[in-house]
Amino acid sequence: YAFIGVFVLHFSFVYPTPRELRRTFLLMMYAVPLLPSLLAIYASYSMTMPFTLDNAPLYYQVFALTKAIMIVGAVAGIAVMIVKFRRTRETTIRRQIAWVVLGIGFSVFVYVVPWLLTTSPVVHSMLAPNISDILDKVKIEESLLTLSLVLTASFMAIGIIRYRFFDIEFFFKRGTIATTVILLLVALYSAVLYGLTELTGAQSGMTIYAMSLIALIAVLILFLPVRSTVRRTVDRWFFRVEYDFREHLTRISRLIGETVEEAAAARVLTAGIDDLMHVEGALVLLVREDGWLETLARSGFPKWRAARMQVHPERIAGLPDDPLVTPDMAEDTNDVQELRMAFTRRFGIVLLMPIRREDGSVLGLLLLGKKRSETRFTLDDLDLLRTLCRQTGLQIQRLQLQETLMLEKQEAAKLRELSQMKSYFVSGVSHDLKTPLTSIKLFAELLEQRIPKDDTTGRKHVGIIQGECDRLARLINNVLDFTKIERGTMQYSFAPTRVCEVVRNAYDIMQYQFTMSKIECTLHCDESIESVEVEADSDALVEAMTNLLSNAIKYSGNDKRIAMRTRRAQDRVCIDIEDHGLGIAAEDLEHLFEPFYRSTSGDVQKRGGVGLGLALVKHIIDAHQGNIHVRSVLGEGSTFTLSLHTMEAE
Repeated sequence: YAFIGVFVLHFSFVYPTPRELRRTFLLMMYAVPLLPSLLAIYASYSMTMPFTLDNAPLYYQVFALTKAIMIVGAVAGIAVMIVKFRRTRETTIRRQIAWVVLGIGFSVFVYVVPWLLTTSPVVHSMLAPNISDILDKVKIEESLLTLSLVLTASFMAIGIIRYRFFDIEFFFKRGTIATTVILLLVALYSAVLYGLTELTGAQSGMTIYAMSLIALIAVLILFLPVRSTVRRTVDRWFFRVEYDFREHLTRISRLIGETVEEAAAARVLTAGIDDLMHVEGALVLLVREDGWLETLARSGFPKWRAARMQVHPERIAGLPDDPLVTPDMAEDTNDVQELRMAFTRRFGIVLLMPIRREDGSVLGLLLLGKKRSETRFTLDDLDLLRTLCRQTGLQIQRLQLQETLMLEKQEAAKLRELSQMKSYFVSGVSHDLKTPLTSIKLFAELLEQRIPKDDTTGRKHVGIIQGECDRLARLINNVLDFTKIERGTMQYSFAPTRVCEVVRNAYDIMQYQFTMSKIECTLHCDESIESVEVEADSDALVEAMTNLLSNAIKYSGNDKRIAMRTRRAQDRVCIDIEDHGLGIAAEDLEHLFEPFYRSTSGDVQKRGGVGLGLALVKHIIDAHQGNIHVRSVLGEGSTFTLSLHTMEAE
């Protein structure tokens, strides 16, 4: 009997995590039951060799002492277990301890109350006869006491071997809450009933029945508030691990959501896991686009020195949704797969959990070492890791998107700044070019006045100078107009304008280039629209047509013919400019009016240009609420059609 209590106490010190006890302490602990055991042996021997009852009192006293030592040792062991239960934060260890305490406590209770108290002569001598009779009625048979020891062994086996088969804290918590609520409600019912009877002085049966009914109604009203209060109290003070677990999960999730950097989110994840599970190491790796794994956060793992690590992208993409765990490191292997990567054994990594984006692709990896308590990862641990990894992945993805948007905004701002600087530069250079060009044009006109009329060669040369000045002026005007369009400062002066006059004006302006390029250009104006007017900026329309004619000249082939036609189409006036040149490829048509767009065709590239002319034409026609249409066959030529609303239609 005495050694049973010492065994329980010794077991409580070394379970569930082994702990080395001092030899002196062990000797003293086992010396306590040794002396009563030796006295019991002496008393038993003296009564049997020869048979005598002289030492019977000594035997009974020693036997009572051994039972007391057993009870004290068992209670002390339970107390040590309860202290461990309160101090530890590991859910696994707490459940193991809870099952063992339940087993030992059940055995002690059955032995003390239904057996020891009911069979002890000392207890019977101290109690009144009627109370003694009650003890006799609750006394259990020795066979039932043996059965209680079997149940005790079962509880301890569950705690040691399969402590997760039942959720012991669930039973404890619900039992504690139910017992407390029942006791409080019974006390409340009694207090209300007693108070009402004292206040009213009721003695009759009907009055007492009414008072009982009132007390019962009060208890029913207070049932839900009392139960909620008791549940919060039990959660906070008796089962703090689960309470703190939920609190920690909420806190870690909130901290991850507040981070503004990828590394900060990873550090919060590793610190939170270490705080809850007490692992030997935690490591977060981020998968970069180039296939490298970059270390974001590290806790423990002193051998891990690499800031970056290259892994084949297919191995990362092929990771399963379930965690990868080394054998015997997880309790339930149904929801996990075996970790077989070579580098994990070198660094002591026992668990790998993928961190995924919202679309399911792998964003990073969480690597964990084993628990310091030497226990395995539970299903609750794996569920927690899944939740935290999912939240971390979403947060890192959100931060990456924010960073991408910020970079794009910065790049767009920089491009706008460069575009503005380019516009001002081009505008300034263009104005600087126009000043000497005007002087050249002026002196060419003065020179023409002094050349004799019969000097055809001199007049031809002066005409070339004037024509090239006009062509250069048009090019400069194109650049200036485009810079205005970019800055949004382009303005048009709309007035009633006769289309045929504008077309003839453009035709006359381009005569010099037609002559120099040996182009045969024909003009046909429909007589029915000679007097038709449109609301337009005549100079802008001339610029649009001269740009189209310049392109027709530039891309003309061997057949150097260009035709200009005006015609009417219902409420619109159409201007057709047709050439028989290179034509335009189908893949180039959709980009034709984009600024600076140039076809990659070799024949086009040979003819120079920057790709501004058609963009200006498009802007001018859009400003006039008109349309521009292109028909082209590669190798046969192109036809550009400008259509404008007539003032009659408006």
